[in-house]
Amino acid sequence: AHLALASVVLSAESIRLTTSDVLSGLGHTGWAAALAHQVRAVLVMAGLVVQTAVLGIGVSVVGILSLMAGVTVSLLGVGLVRLWQLEPPPSSAHHGGLSPVAAQPMPRLALGLPFLLVDLVAVLVARGDVLLAGRAFRPDVAVLYSTASVLAAQLSTPMGLASVALAPVVASQIARGGLD
Repeated sequence: AHLALASVVLSAESIRLTTSDVLSGLGHTGWAAALAHQVRAVLVMAGLVVQTAVLGIGVSVVGILSLMAGVTVSLLGVGLVRLWQLEPPPSSAHHGGLSPVAAQPMPRLALGLPFLLVDLVAVLVARGDVLLAGRAFRPDVAVLYSTASVLAAQLSTPMGLASVALAPVVASQIARGGLD
């Protein structure tokens, strides 16, 4: 069960992350933010609170992975539907008409590539504790620690980053009319 749930989470997370980054590249920052890791982490944490405080069910790896899989697949579904519904971006080469190339899926994916690369580097560099936990703890403890650590990092890191680095840039772009 652990492996099957982890596989669903990993696969769906990879596609969800790519979908969010493509939406960022297309300028749909609100939708990209709605699909962010932090949204998933908050929803999973809320589910864990309901599970433990309201339903009285203990926390287990299978329970956490089940919540993560359900939330991730749901967010992925919303993101893919939104991406499918988007109009192709206008092309100046066709005097405001729609470019056949821009309407294709691959150029849309390419617009999200810079965002995806930043995400991947951040995940690989920032998650060294998870790699160490795999070597330092028993497998069951390592999985529980790693899951909790990733959720905690996804909740806390963006708050500090947003206040120091992103907020001034985004605020200036909004003031200039550059963002929704």
